Amino acid sequence: MNGKWQGWAATAGILMVIVGGFKALSGVIGLFNDEWIVRGFNAYFFIDISALAWWYIIVGVILLFAGLAVLNGRAWGRWVGVFAGASPSSPSSSGSRSIPSGPSFSSPCTCS
Repeated sequence: MNGKWQGWAATAGILMVIVGGFKALSGVIGLFNDEWIVRGFNAYFFIDISALAWWYIIVGVILLFAGLAVLNGRAWGRWVGVFAGASPSSPSSSGSRSIPSGPSFSSPCTCS
């Protein structure tokens, strides 16, 4: 890599490490808090996000290692970054609003 692009590559590598770390951390949190309430148009849905949490852990670890590879000048890390940047990575982009269920949250559903 020539000197002209080294700063941009370092920035991309650092961002990939940070985003991968946070995505993996959110996956680990999702494993421990895996029951969510999702509000639909006319109902509330109670869902389990364990599979999504494992997906976040896998993608986060891949991004973390690819970011380290970019910082070391590896071509495969740059390609992983290109594909990760081109793919939609967040299921919240669909517009659904969700809140975690737990002791500090009460369900607004008054179902009988």
